[in-house]
Amino acid sequence: MTTKQENIEILEKIYTRTLKASDTYRNAAKNVHNKSLTVFFEKAAEAHENFADDLKQESKDLGKDMKDKDSSGTNPDQFWLDFASVIVLRNEPAILKNCLKAENKAISLYDEALAHADIREPFKEKLKAQRDYAVSLAEEIDSMEKKYASD
Repeated sequence: MTTKQENIEILEKIYTRTLKASDTYRNAAKNVHNKSLTVFFEKAAEAHENFADDLKQESKDLGKDMKDKDSSGTNPDQFWLDFASVIVLRNEPAILKNCLKAENKAISLYDEALAHADIREPFKEKLKAQRDYAVSLAEEIDSMEKKYASD
């Protein structure tokens, strides 16, 4: 059985990663030349912001008030640092490839949370929905990456 503190730690881990994803997708939206990719990245950023809000509220309901963080001030995640450097190069296939890696890692993180966390049922459904979104996003990114790599 997972303790309340372990649940909070799992939520914080997903929350931090979600904030970083949102910031990175926003940055990607500003640095690609293709309008459809800009829109795609903006939608992904907005979805991640909404997910972060849900995670923050659940943590608060568990008794831990996660303060709004500037994701750049959190412990650096090597992936996001690498991804930021790819964005600077404006290499759309490389940006998409890194997005796919990130979403696959997020799916693993959600799987871990859903398998080990004794989370309240209404929120567990939200986590499942977030995971499903990550799966759908990964599939869309994979398709776009193949398209842009062949162009």
